[in-house]
Amino acid sequence: MNTSPASHHAQRLLEVSGLAASHEPIDAVLVSIFLEEHYRLGGRLERLATEKDDTFRLRTDAGDHLVKVSPPDEAEEVVDLQTAAMRYLEHAAPQLPVQRVRLTAGGDDSVAILLNDGRRRILRVFDFVAGPVLAQTNPDAEQLAKAGEMLGRIDVALRTFTHPADRRELAWDSALPPDGRTGRTHAGSGTSPGGPRGLPALRRDRRPEAE
Repeated sequence: MNTSPASHHAQRLLEVSGLAASHEPIDAVLVSIFLEEHYRLGGRLERLATEKDDTFRLRTDAGDHLVKVSPPDEAEEVVDLQTAAMRYLEHAAPQLPVQRVRLTAGGDDSVAILLNDGRRRILRVFDFVAGPVLAQTNPDAEQLAKAGEMLGRIDVALRTFTHPADRRELAWDSALPPDGRTGRTHAGSGTSPGGPRGLPALRRDRRPEAE
């Protein structure tokens, strides 16, 4: 068993990033009940593969939504950070094609739900942004440059955003040394062969292992 300081640090990063504990996937029928109760939404749920949240695409006659249920070990202030950032973008950069938070029937941007195992989890609903997933495509240099441009625009829009939970360490933070990132190698190191000068390489063999 590895008990080195680097190993302890890596384990702590996994815990604060909500990646340390396993949990049983929440039943889609139960999610449907909560959606009807708190959002007055009904439709067909399609489970989406994600790293840690239970995530669904909700198809309705009026349009599609993205439904997320936070993992049980994710701190609620971290979930609130994610939601607050989305709400901030909605007002600071309404022209950006990002998901919008749908409010509950009571006007809240999320709702805490209590499952049969006694654990609280956070349910949120967003507008669904249609389009291919990057991991399922073979993007060329121009497409990667456009993706980088969009990320830059989001970063600029969030430059004045603050939140009590925004200073924590994160397993995906490329500013950390490799042993502080739980041994994962991050996309963004090196230069893309044949691509625009300075374009970060996004190679599939260098994606985080947990994705």
